[in-house]
Amino acid sequence: MDAPYFSTSLLSILLISFFIILTVLTTPSYCIDDDPFFVECGRPYDCGSFRNIPFPYWGGGRPDFCGNRDKGYELECFNNEYPVLQFEELKFRVLNFSQSTNRMTIARNDLLGYLCPEKKLTTELNYTLYNYTSTIQNLTLCYGCPSPVLRTLGGDVFECPGASNNGYFVGDSSSSIKLSELSKSCDATMKVPIFKTTAFNEVPAGRAAPLLIEALKEGFEVEYDQSLLVACDGCQSSGGRCGSNSTSQFVCYCRDGVQFLNCGPNNSDGRKDSRSKVMIMILAFGKYLFTVVSFRDQ
Repeated sequence: MDAPYFSTSLLSILLISFFIILTVLTTPSYCIDDDPFFVECGRPYDCGSFRNIPFPYWGGGRPDFCGNRDKGYELECFNNEYPVLQFEELKFRVLNFSQSTNRMTIARNDLLGYLCPEKKLTTELNYTLYNYTSTIQNLTLCYGCPSPVLRTLGGDVFECPGASNNGYFVGDSSSSIKLSELSKSCDATMKVPIFKTTAFNEVPAGRAAPLLIEALKEGFEVEYDQSLLVACDGCQSSGGRCGSNSTSQFVCYCRDGVQFLNCGPNNSDGRKDSRSKVMIMILAFGKYLFTVVSFRDQ
C-alpha cells in the first residue's frame, strides 16, 4: 500500500473518530447521569392560563412525589381550563397562586354565580394543611327562613327556587341574638368566607344582596405551612427540585440523588468541572489531529 493512500485513510479515520468523540462527550449529561426524580420534577405543571404551578401542589401530569403527597395538595386540572382543589365534599376553583408567598386564592365551585347549592355545607378546610389569612371575614347564609322572622330582622334577603325557601345572610359583626334566632328558625345555615376588602362591604345593610354573588366569585385567601416554602427555597437555591417521600416528608431531588433539605456543592459545580474536562479532551484531540495532518503534508 502506498503512503498517500495510507495517509488519506488514516486522516479519514481520525476525522470520523473525532466527530464521534465530540458527539458523545457533548451529549447532555442528564440523559445518562441525572437522578430520574430530579428530571421528572423539572417538568412544569401547567393548567389553562396557570403556568408552572409551584410546589407543594401536584396532580395532572405532575407526580405526587414532585409535590407534598398529602391529598390536600392535589389539584385537578378541570377540562384543562383551571385547577380545582377538593376538601371532603367541597370543591374549590383556584383563582390565583402567589409564587413568592405560601398563599393562594380559591372560591367555592358550588357558589360561583349561584346562592342556593343543593347541599348547604359550611366551608371547611383541612386545617392541618391550610389556614385562613387575615384578609377574610365570614358570612352566615341561612336557608328556608320563615317570612315573619325575616320581617322582624330586616336586612339582607335573597330567594332560592321552591316555596318558602327564603334566604338571609349576616356577617361576622351581626349580634349573637340575630344568629341564634336564625339558626333556630331557618332550615339550614352555613358559613362562607369572603374578602374583607370586597366592594360588598361598602354597600349599606339591606341593599347588599345583589352583590353577594360577586363577593363569592372573588373567593378568599388561604395559606399553607410556611416551612414548606422555606424548605423549597433552600432546595432550589442549591440547584435542587422540591418533592416529598412516601410519608409526605420534604425532600430535595438533586442531580446525584435525593437529599433531605438541599444539594451539596457538587450538584452544580461538578457539572461545570465535567464540561471543562470535556473541552480539554476535545482541544487535546484536536491538537493531536492537527499534528498528524501537518506531519502528513511534510
